[in-house]
Amino acid sequence: MAKNKTAVSTRKKPLQERARVTVEAILKATTQLLDKSGDVSTNHIADVAGVSIGSLYQYFPNKDSIFGMLMERFIEGHLKIIEETLASISEENLSLELTTRTIIHALLDSNRKNSRLAKIFVTTLYRPERIKLLQKMDDRMIEKVKEFYTPFKEEVRDDNMNMMLFVLIQSIRANSVSVLFHSKYKIDDPALEDELVRLALGLLRKNP
Repeated sequence: MAKNKTAVSTRKKPLQERARVTVEAILKATTQLLDKSGDVSTNHIADVAGVSIGSLYQYFPNKDSIFGMLMERFIEGHLKIIEETLASISEENLSLELTTRTIIHALLDSNRKNSRLAKIFVTTLYRPERIKLLQKMDDRMIEKVKEFYTPFKEEVRDDNMNMMLFVLIQSIRANSVSVLFHSKYKIDDPALEDELVRLALGLLRKNP
């Protein structure tokens, strides 16, 4: 396959409904197979998706491009949650603590509802060739999370704001995904949310 194609490119855009159904079947099959075995072949993906290998290659030049689209969807899903949460609380005049809890709850809930994809993201898709995509996600999330804290300038530190939010986002991501693999701790345990809120407020407040 052509080497100059990016990992997330597709051979042609699925504009028609039948094409969209095919692409969705391929992505769903890939998710199922990765969840079971951790790695797959394009032939296996096509077989489970119920499409020919030729049809698969019409939309994806290689296996890595399928992984890339899955990762993009995972990332865009988190960004959408941030945007929707920001819109929902923008006029509620919440306290710093409740604002922080709302953000963390939304992100934890997303990983809980999409636990299979979150696990795949870490174990299979989080690879060196995708670092640039992950960095773009972090940059966008930092800018969006900043908007939450604009009304709290008197309470929130303004030194090293970007680095502070980077550390906060990484901490939430690491804990919310790691707990999915743990036999003892669960993502829906209220204690996880409480501890992440304490961690966040300790970072954010001028006088924690």
